[in-house]
Amino acid sequence: MSRMCAQSLSSANYWLEYRAEASPNTVAVVDLDDEAWTWRSLASAARSMVDRIGDAGVGRGDRVAILVDDDIATIAALHAVWIAGAVAVPIHRRFTAAESERVLESADCAAMIDTACDAVTSGRGATRDPSSAGGRSTRSEVLVVLTSGTTSAAKGVKITSDQLERAARTYLSRLGVTSGDTWLAPLPLAHIGGIGIVVRSALSGCRIVLCEPSDTDRIARYLASCRERSAVVSLVPTQLDRALRSAAALMRARVLLGGAAASQRLIERACDAGLEVFGTYGLSEVVGAATIESTSCGATAGVAVDGLEVRIVDGEICVAGPQLSAGYEWGGDLAVDDGGMYHTGDAGFMDGTRRLVVTGRLDDLINVGGENVNPAEIEAVIDEHPAVEAVLVDGVPDFDRGQVVRATVAGRIDSKTVKKHCQERLAPFKVPRIVEVVDSLETSSLGKVKRT
Repeated sequence: MSRMCAQSLSSANYWLEYRAEASPNTVAVVDLDDEAWTWRSLASAARSMVDRIGDAGVGRGDRVAILVDDDIATIAALHAVWIAGAVAVPIHRRFTAAESERVLESADCAAMIDTACDAVTSGRGATRDPSSAGGRSTRSEVLVVLTSGTTSAAKGVKITSDQLERAARTYLSRLGVTSGDTWLAPLPLAHIGGIGIVVRSALSGCRIVLCEPSDTDRIARYLASCRERSAVVSLVPTQLDRALRSAAALMRARVLLGGAAASQRLIERACDAGLEVFGTYGLSEVVGAATIESTSCGATAGVAVDGLEVRIVDGEICVAGPQLSAGYEWGGDLAVDDGGMYHTGDAGFMDGTRRLVVTGRLDDLINVGGENVNPAEIEAVIDEHPAVEAVLVDGVPDFDRGQVVRATVAGRIDSKTVKKHCQERLAPFKVPRIVEVVDSLETSSLGKVKRT
């Protein structure tokens, strides 16, 4: 047994070193320019950065910000911070200077890595006692990841090495991923969805193909080229919908679909195209997936993963277990009740087979004359129309009914067509009273439509 094989892989310090020793000449990552990087070359880039992190005065347990691009340099930087025994704090490059500064201050970062210019600069954060962090005591976090919600300011979720590894092995097991597989990664590397792929790759040896989240053509080309089951891709529903509209060829990939509720029609279209879809419900606070399962052409998020309990309490999805984060580095406290259940704020129910169905956010509900209307249901109906590219449904004040439904739609369609489409498929009180057609809707880095 090699020296690295003898080391426990439950520590993020060893993931890259072990893989580089076990499979040095195997391709680890294909970058945005289609250049292939082996595990040996990736490890060499990370080691070089480790030296510069040390020169910046970073100590074990220090927070190190990484200004993230979705590229090979970011993957090397993540591993470098972990090898150095520090805590990675990824910051998306799309953030404004003010937003980035708030994260640097909130996390008390000792240094920042700018992957674009390969620079490591010292910050104002000093070596800290991990037990002084907010929330429940945690001494082994290796990552502080920002929540990716579209409705509120980002919070810093503390995640341990053990949690990252457990989550990765759950994904690998549920999807049947092996070292011979390729995983397309069109999710931002600043969020847990993208970072999780990096960890799964190091643990399994599967190859990563990098992709900008908005690059629909690259996603479609990748799916169209798949003729074997060795291909995996992580997508949100908007990305899958756009890819299906662009790719006409038969596909043979496994799709991990999450980030938002997916309509039954979207699942059926994906299955008809030859894709094997795995529905998942996840959030940063549980290090990725809380549920995951092959949809078998049914629009559910599946059953709970090992190490987590999922319950519905008064229509709200609640989770508990060792995969739950110890707390937020900043942004308040986790909404955990006396029974240890984390209240997610997401709405859903268990179907007849005890599989989770996600219906949206509790605080997004629209009260129309005493009737609770879930905007996600209406969005799914409108999104079925082939001329619709994106849709946002919300409520606006109304003197008689309290609220009425408003739909803002991007696409080559008019308001009368949208209303007629809805009238044929929805109860009258759910049909949008107001329909606004726009050129485009603002989306997050994950491709989800932003709610104001």
